Amino acid sequence: RVWMAARGGWPPAHERYAFDLGWSDQISDPELRDWASAISEATIPILAGGHGVVAGGLLAMLETLEKIPPDQAEGGG
Repeated sequence: RVWMAARGGWPPAHERYAFDLGWSDQISDPELRDWASAISEATIPILAGGHGVVAGGLLAMLETLEKIPPDQAEGGG
């Protein structure tokens, strides 16, 4: 988001979210689209955005899911 703000133009919400998810085909801004493509094609994992994802919410959810036995998970058993 810092890079987006520094460019002087703020993309619409749907393009910011598409960027976070790596959906470069949903982005009309050429620079933003190229950056999203580069992140998706990187050989190392890169989180482009999603404050809820990097703020611990995803980790807490995964830790909770690890504690649920497969036979008690929804749809299992």
